[in-house]
Parts: sequence; C-alpha cells; structure tokens
Amino acid sequence: MFAKTLLKRNFATLVLAEHFEGKLNPNLGALLTAAAQMKDTHVDVLVHGDDCSSQISSVKKYPGISKILVASDKGL
Repeated sequence: MFAKTLLKRNFATLVLAEHFEGKLNPNLGALLTAAAQMKDTHVDVLVHGDDCSSQISSVKKYPGISKILVASDKGL
C-alpha cells in the first residue's frame, strides 16, 4: 500500500498567462488542455503586468482552472 502512495502525483501545475498589448497569447488554451491531459487536479494560472484586469477576465473563461494568481506591478 505504501509503494502505491509514492507513485501518486501530488503537485500542482502553474501556467503563465503571457500577454502583449492587452491580448492573451493564444497558446494558453493549448497549455491548459495539456495540463488536463496529464490529469492534473490543481491548475493555477499566473497573470502578470500592470493593469491586467482585461486579461484576468479572459482567463476566467477557460475551464479547469483552480486559481488565478495575479502579480500586478508597472515594472512587469
């Protein structure tokens, strides 16, 4: 029983939501699909930058996301 427990994946996937001029990178959907195919039960998305509220709204439309993390700073 103990050996089977060691083989179980027990971590999360973090996806970086890249964006340029207010638009998300179209590859975000493919990355989230890949995470789902790995059977990850906890997929977080990191949105970074200055005033990225529109990107956050867009990320919310994707299914399967556990949490949206935000790093907001003018230097990003």
